[in-house]
Amino acid sequence: MDSADAEQFPLGRHPGWPARLGPLLTERGAVSLRPPRLRDASAWSRIRLRDRNYLQRWEPTAVGSWQERNAILAWPAQWSALRGLGRRGQALPFVITVDGRLAGQLTVGNIVRGALRSAWIGYWVTAGLAGGGVATAAVALAVDHCFGPAGLHD
Repeated sequence: MDSADAEQFPLGRHPGWPARLGPLLTERGAVSLRPPRLRDASAWSRIRLRDRNYLQRWEPTAVGSWQERNAILAWPAQWSALRGLGRRGQALPFVITVDGRLAGQLTVGNIVRGALRSAWIGYWVTAGLAGGGVATAAVALAVDHCFGPAGLHD
């Protein structure tokens, strides 16, 4: 964020976050995005541990076992880090929900403001919802949001 952006956006409020996006209807249900919550720990851990074989193929190598990194007790640190990135305007962290149930995560990360106004999108969805348009809908919601309220370039 450059100095003009810092003056425009008070601490803790940046364009595009926190926000609730959707729903967008898919063959698997109504897809929405919302900020992560501390109380997501149980559902997040349950999905991550259950879908290890599916998810681990795309995950970066990290310290510690899959069990440790995806345990309920690992979520508070992740939630806090995501929330901090959102508050600083460095990311737009979201939980993907389908019909109101946690179904994955999507993060618009490495937000660069100033002239470039760019970012990347990373996401995962539960194995049981893969291939049904859930990730596609979540990315579509995020991209529309990035090019609109979040103020990134299109």
